[in-house]
Amino acid sequence: MGTDLALWQVLVVLGAIDFLIAMAALFVLTRGLRRFTALRLVVAAALAFPVLFVRTVSCWPERGGDSLRHPLAMLNSMELMSMLYTSVVVVTPVISLVVLLLAIRTHVRARRNERAHVSLPGGRRVGVSGLAWVMLVVGVIGPAGLGVWMTFVEPNWFEVERVGVDIKGQEFDRPVRIAVLSDIQNFEVGAHEARMIELVRAAEPDLIVMPGDLFQMQSSRGDAKRFEDASEEFVRLFRELVSIAPTYFSPGNCEWGYDERSVLRESGVVFLSSRDTALIEIANGRLLLAGTDFAISAKPQWAEPLIEEYASAAESHEAGLVLLSHSPDSVIRLPGNSRFDLTIAGHTHGGQIRVPFFGPIITATEAPREIASGGLNKHNGNTIYVSRGVGVERLGAPRIRLNCRPVIGVIELE
Repeated sequence: MGTDLALWQVLVVLGAIDFLIAMAALFVLTRGLRRFTALRLVVAAALAFPVLFVRTVSCWPERGGDSLRHPLAMLNSMELMSMLYTSVVVVTPVISLVVLLLAIRTHVRARRNERAHVSLPGGRRVGVSGLAWVMLVVGVIGPAGLGVWMTFVEPNWFEVERVGVDIKGQEFDRPVRIAVLSDIQNFEVGAHEARMIELVRAAEPDLIVMPGDLFQMQSSRGDAKRFEDASEEFVRLFRELVSIAPTYFSPGNCEWGYDERSVLRESGVVFLSSRDTALIEIANGRLLLAGTDFAISAKPQWAEPLIEEYASAAESHEAGLVLLSHSPDSVIRLPGNSRFDLTIAGHTHGGQIRVPFFGPIITATEAPREIASGGLNKHNGNTIYVSRGVGVERLGAPRIRLNCRPVIGVIELE
């Protein structure tokens, strides 16, 4: 999603905030306003300037350095997330560490003068050693620990999410279990994907569906060559999925720059694009699994004829109708209480960062925020399950998750 802010505007705002933080810290450490000289204003500005540079550098992976040459360029949400991440887990600890060292220095000097405190506005006094501990915990350990958690811990901490859905007109003789793997979004196979296989196998699904974004790469970084080198590993990975249960794939918005169809075909994965369907007879019932291209969900004039075609096919086969759509936008294209029993989507990653009582900061969809957040929901009488994804966004955004664990969805149809 785009923004209404240019890079220079964001940098000015964030730089001003850091300048105020540095100025406030120096204000405290220099024992009040009367000691706050012009020299200390210069010092505060000097602290804020490298912060601006660090923030600008944080945009380089997306723009390849163009951020410095084109300060009027508009920022997208991924770049803003990158800048905020850098601010919280890099810039804040650095500034706090500098203030901490200044506090320690002030404490040592104050002990010599038998004044182990500083004066705050209004005449209040606070111990410099106490201030040092606050800066250490709140400014250094806190942000740095948060950075470690959301960069290295939570993105690899899988959740298996189980939900149930009723299929109209079908009387299965047992629950039909569907494993949902969305947004694997990688250019190589590693321990994370191996863990995914273990959890899918343990779930014992009858079917496996992958609603898009298996791979993600940026050729300017050499990722295309890395993907080519790893294509055999992906074939083996998807063959393992197929060995567990029949596996179906519908394309997302990251399937570009390589021939994913050949990898999937060699693996035995069924590719379902727009107007592709798979009729599945299972547990004394029938399911019609329908695919869609990513672009279809964004174009109502394209989606409507396809919706009617799928509904008609499901009626003729007397089957439950399940739509595979990378984007949750598809559910808002459906008429109220439509013939579709279930839509399975991904794309949003659950926002990757979810704020308590608010939800994802970035939704990347026209669907409501509670749908973008992930899980099982209803919209206008239609049931939709949105996966928070297996992987993370890898282009122009930090590879992080916070309050939004990667998920393997297990849907039981009854």
